[in-house]
Amino acid sequence: MGATNAAELEKAWRERQERWQRQRLLVVRLVGRLELNAEQIAAAAGVARSTVFRYLDTFPTSGMTGLLAREHKGGNPPTLGAADQAAFLEQLREGQFRRAKEAQAWIKARTQRTLALSRVYSLLGKVGGAICTKRSKSMARKRSSCSSLKRSIRKSTPPSCGKSPLAILRPGTYVIIADQTGFHLRVDDLGVPANIRLLPLPPYSPELNPVEKLGDLEKDPTCNQLFTALRPLEDAILAEL
Repeated sequence: MGATNAAELEKAWRERQERWQRQRLLVVRLVGRLELNAEQIAAAAGVARSTVFRYLDTFPTSGMTGLLAREHKGGNPPTLGAADQAAFLEQLREGQFRRAKEAQAWIKARTQRTLALSRVYSLLGKVGGAICTKRSKSMARKRSSCSSLKRSIRKSTPPSCGKSPLAILRPGTYVIIADQTGFHLRVDDLGVPANIRLLPLPPYSPELNPVEKLGDLEKDPTCNQLFTALRPLEDAILAEL
């Protein structure tokens, strides 16, 4: 390494550089000290051994300009520019998007670009938002779910209980409604106490669980909003109850 290159290297090292530029300068500086081998330099700089030789070849032939030049175009342009992203985030905070298609339509009107729904969901994830989507339901599925629940109630209670078996359970006996999430206990699990009756709901039937209706009351006014503290979220939920 000549005296001129060494002087340029030290001058660039003292200046403010991007992290990737400083990494390249570090490699060349360590090479110039003649104290470490290629593997040790690669480990110290956090690069591959082949990268050490590439930087070493670039600096003598292309100088500091070549060493610190980007070797690619920096990837694809962002989906939304800074101004558009700020406007998109504001719409999201105000709860203007109930479905991904609404966000998709807004982006098209704003930027003249049509994004696939997968790109819309990816964009929502990057800005810290989410679209609340309802699980698909059909009348046939609802009828099947209700019939299945009735059969499970009959099987889990004695025949002598009559038409309203859950209403005349022994004192101290409790019924727990479970939605068959993977971590819920099965009805025949030996760990279930004798005074506990598990009532598993059929799949895809939140309408059979009364507490789900509570969720519907508070989801619309609170979804697609960013709460900076717990108290505002609690206040928003309590206002709907």
